Amino acid sequence: MTRLTTRVVWVMLAWASAVQAKPSGPTVLCDRYDDSATCAGTTARCTLCHTSTGALPGWNTYGDAVMSALFDDPGYVGGEDSFIARLPDALAAVEAFDADGDGVSNLEELLLGTGPGDALDVFRAPAPPLGTANPSYTVGAYDLAFAHQRVAVAYCGESLRYAERAAFTALVDDNARVTALHDKLDACLRTDHWRNRELPSLADDRIRPIPRFEQWRWDYRLWRYANLPACDERDVGCGDTLPRSARDLLRGDYHVREPAEGRLVRDAAGVNSAAVCDETTPCPFDESCLGGVCRNLGGAQPLQDQSKRAGMVTTSWFHFIFTMFSAMPRTTAAQAYRAYLGVDFARQEGLTYNAAEPADIDNKGVDGVGCYECHMHLDAAAYAFSFYRGIEGGGGASSFSVNRPVVRGLWATPEDARQAYFFDQPVDDLVGWSEQAADSDLFKRHHALTFFRHAVGRDPAPDEELEFEALWRTMDDDGYQTPLLLHRLIDTNAFGVP
Repeated sequence: MTRLTTRVVWVMLAWASAVQAKPSGPTVLCDRYDDSATCAGTTARCTLCHTSTGALPGWNTYGDAVMSALFDDPGYVGGEDSFIARLPDALAAVEAFDADGDGVSNLEELLLGTGPGDALDVFRAPAPPLGTANPSYTVGAYDLAFAHQRVAVAYCGESLRYAERAAFTALVDDNARVTALHDKLDACLRTDHWRNRELPSLADDRIRPIPRFEQWRWDYRLWRYANLPACDERDVGCGDTLPRSARDLLRGDYHVREPAEGRLVRDAAGVNSAAVCDETTPCPFDESCLGGVCRNLGGAQPLQDQSKRAGMVTTSWFHFIFTMFSAMPRTTAAQAYRAYLGVDFARQEGLTYNAAEPADIDNKGVDGVGCYECHMHLDAAAYAFSFYRGIEGGGGASSFSVNRPVVRGLWATPEDARQAYFFDQPVDDLVGWSEQAADSDLFKRHHALTFFRHAVGRDPAPDEELEFEALWRTMDDDGYQTPLLLHRLIDTNAFGVP
């Protein structure tokens, strides 16, 4: 059967039976290639095989090859169950082919993380360096002097001074140089440049502040606190010495105050201090004197029940800017996946099959052609966020109410609440969703990717994927401490090879 005939048969079958394509293909593919750069710590995109999805899906050259192999399989009888059962064999059947004609086999592209159906998405190893040797650095190999300079620029925000560069060069023992390199990073992570300027900027896409409002101050403080080193004897007045964990970005049951500039401390309630103030009695750094009473610059945080706190996805700003006036917080759920897991539903990433969804409980037409593929998972995730208020009456943005979905017309009684999911895992509430998210490989990889992009200026190249995977997989062993992640990062070839 030719590829053209296969495509015609597939389209006719899909149209005749009115069966909409279900996003089970990426899951099956990643079950087979779970250690590949296409799947390890991330999700396979629908565009790996498709040019379009829906009732009449379109296929790129790789998807076309897979479907040809599937229809040539005598064990394939049609339907979702048969598709899932026979797809692994179809994938194996085309591994050695080069579907897009770019000179790299389908299997090799999947392992490298490039698109086997996109001839423009291909990796070519860089050519060896030519010409005379670089007088300053060893091009093509890890160079400690180059890494030393890069640490200074990336984390201290300035080039090395001549005396510091000369002192480093004078070290004849590589072990001493390695120690000096990591000492430099430790020093940079305690500078005002890193703590109060560079590190906060990495959260901009997550928080999306609007200058006219200031509630986002709470989000930036939690971001800084969770990603900074714990205080030690070198950090006079910086705050408490409790362990810091990047997982607290999604699991923290506390807020963070800044009573003095740069001094961050945990605060469970997140309320105004209400201290009396005047010209001679100033307020703490994060409060202003209004009517003789100290109030938080970013407003109080209405959610004071720690059992309902889930880090940065339960702050006032998060629901103020993303939930806003909507009853069904789809945008809120989508931002949580995108910002903390690196999964963008709009780009057809991370889609999972859920037979019960989308139920279209607010009659928005999300179960229609062209919508249901994303919404069968997005809606199931949004149910967990639906108990937190946006811009509406009754308690302020992010405040929790078990009756909110009833009041907003999502279901009739609290007992009618629909099952929420983290991908294909059912969860009881948003705290359960956040626990699953914070423990996932997706969170580890995306968190490491944020700091990799900052330090190196790009995503990992295909030939760096194994090194990058080893980097983010160490987060468990390191207790999710971002400073330890950065110490490992500066040892990578991606960082230290000029």
